[in-house]
Amino acid sequence: MKTPSVEEMLDLVLETLNLEVENEFTPTTPLFGDAATGALGLDSIDALEIGAVIKQRFGVQMKAQDEASRNAMYCVKNLHAFVCEAMGAEAGHAVATA
Repeated sequence: MKTPSVEEMLDLVLETLNLEVENEFTPTTPLFGDAATGALGLDSIDALEIGAVIKQRFGVQMKAQDEASRNAMYCVKNLHAFVCEAMGAEAGHAVATA
């Protein structure tokens, strides 16, 4: 299975949640938090939906209790790195932290 690009992961988040963003949505935009501060403003249900689509499309399981899965949900850059690593590919990018 082909690993996704960062752009594909950005699209996956927007399409999965049927979002239209007014501000710039980049790989390092925080997915959770106050939208007024630049975050996308997602909630736990959104995270479950994203996790379900990732499992379906890429065969990668995300677990709420797993610290690596939680860190992956910080931003799309982290999510991309997590999926690529789980698929056995090197993402080639450093992981952003909160």
